[in-house]
Amino acid sequence: MTVKEATFSDWERYINDEPGFTPSQLKPYVLASWERCRIYGVDPETRGFDFVSPENLKARRDSNLDLIETAVPYVENLYQIIHHTGAIITLSDAENVIIHVDAQRDSRILKHFPKLGTDQSEKIAGSNGIGTALAARGPVEIVGADHWFRHNHNWACYAAPISYRGSIIGALDLTIPIEHKHSLSLGLVVSAVNGIERELELKKTTRELALMLEERDAVLSLIETGIILIDRDGTVKGTNSEVHKIFHDDRVWKGHPIEDFFKADRKLGPFDEAGVDYEMREVKATVRRKPKSMQVSCRLIMKDNEVAGAVLSVQPTQAVHNLVNRVTGSDAAYKFDDLIGQDASFKECLEHARVASHIDASVLITGESGTGKELFAQAIHNAGSRRNKPFITVNCGAVSRDLMQAELFGTSEGHNRAKGKVGKLELANGGTILLDDIHELPLDVQAKLLQTLQSGELSRVGSTDTKPVNVRVIATSVNDLNVAVRNHRFRQNLLCLIGVFTISLPPLRARPTDIILLAESMLRRFAGPDLVFSPAALDALCQYDWSGNIRELGNVVERAYYLFSFEDRLDSEIGIDFLPMDLMISSSSSASNGDTREPQASSRAIKEMQQTLLKRTLQEKAGNLRQTAQSMGVSRSTVYNLIEKYKLNVEDYRSH
Repeated sequence: MTVKEATFSDWERYINDEPGFTPSQLKPYVLASWERCRIYGVDPETRGFDFVSPENLKARRDSNLDLIETAVPYVENLYQIIHHTGAIITLSDAENVIIHVDAQRDSRILKHFPKLGTDQSEKIAGSNGIGTALAARGPVEIVGADHWFRHNHNWACYAAPISYRGSIIGALDLTIPIEHKHSLSLGLVVSAVNGIERELELKKTTRELALMLEERDAVLSLIETGIILIDRDGTVKGTNSEVHKIFHDDRVWKGHPIEDFFKADRKLGPFDEAGVDYEMREVKATVRRKPKSMQVSCRLIMKDNEVAGAVLSVQPTQAVHNLVNRVTGSDAAYKFDDLIGQDASFKECLEHARVASHIDASVLITGESGTGKELFAQAIHNAGSRRNKPFITVNCGAVSRDLMQAELFGTSEGHNRAKGKVGKLELANGGTILLDDIHELPLDVQAKLLQTLQSGELSRVGSTDTKPVNVRVIATSVNDLNVAVRNHRFRQNLLCLIGVFTISLPPLRARPTDIILLAESMLRRFAGPDLVFSPAALDALCQYDWSGNIRELGNVVERAYYLFSFEDRLDSEIGIDFLPMDLMISSSSSASNGDTREPQASSRAIKEMQQTLLKRTLQEKAGNLRQTAQSMGVSRSTVYNLIEKYKLNVEDYRSH
């Protein structure tokens, strides 16, 4: 029995449900296909066709246009090899629908073979090349009686699914009369499919690369830094648009030596003296015949362990300084409208500050710690002509004596074998520098600061080169600088330079009418208008000495708000019990000493709160005075005084 006869015999026995059926020649995927056809209820004697609508076919072809365009050349090449056989080649989408056909117009197969838009799924067309290949997810040959439909037993189908990045997107089928079947036919189809898959991947990769290049160019065009790509010989390979803005040069740089455009005082890129990467190196360049300071960074491009080129980033030094100021939050935030107070002495200081903002002279602001000296400095800057320029703060008491010169004036490259550092005076160029606690400056730094401000020229530590600097100085001090001058701790000539306009801020205790105004304003910043202090709490705040001034008041208000919020109270008043114990003790003492700022009712409330808190804490700590003092946040002597004041017996609270 021939293979053809054996296959037909298997087919007949299977469709007739012959008991004990055992296939003799069937390929496993053919038997699996027959089983699916039986489950689907497909009649092997009745061949039908199912077409999608013309609109649906058009949509499928449009969505698979890339597949069709890629496959057509391979289909045509394959057809040229087997056209003499009367073959027909079809391409389907992933859902078994034929989206392309290639065959001779007079081919007899066209009279019987499915056309464009035909559904070749096994549910409709039984076992066939396209439907079975997609179902089996692999190459198949459906020859003669391998077909489910008797009508198709005269044909041989060779098909393989087309995959793309892990997903099946269609199938390619070669159908020929069975008398022309050949053992190499399936190999031809698989070879064509492999070519289609490779070209699809290549096209996709090419598109992704093109998109990547477009995205790169788009990103580079948005970067506010000049980017220059050069080869190992210094020839420009590419730039972004920012380069042309920085250098005011619209010429094409690509293909020309970088020195034609970027004339610098030192070598750049892979051929510089060190031949290594570097960051933020200051370079003096010539732009339109004018000197200009640039910050240049270099990243080497390596190939086979050799330098192949470099990427340079270029920015004007002043632009870098402005960016540093923006990122580090050096800008001044407060304005005169943010400074609150109705006290006459405070309003006088505010008026002097407004006058100072309209002139460009140096300002000295004095006052106790926490009185708002820095806020006044920011308001003066924001109301002046330098408002859109840098505002740099230097805390003179927070930097060690050894580092203060480097902090203010910067260091040159190579100083102490380190990279160059930009000083705060240079960062503030064109704007304002706030020298907070200027009385802490060492005398040698005072001398160099005086020379810099008088000459308008700055030299970094370790360098004799100078560069112009134009800054407005606002200084603050908690000390009387005139006394410091007499004690030879501050230079008289520097005081004359910075003290052109002097403002002395009053302490908070000298502004009693502003305490409630400030406390309520601070509380609104946390809680809005719905939460207020109780009258007793406000009276206690007014009685306190406020040695830490506005800063201390802010801390007390913030602490009271968070304690109140933690307890999830429903009332809208923060009571006296949310104030620190030492504040209530001090307020009570003020009232007992005859301070008339507090009504007697509030004084009684404070005393009652003190006594209740003391008793509760003694009870919790079993009469341990050290632990009681720690829990209340006061000294042990204060606890002794309160016990004596309220005539309490400590033994009553101790365990026996």
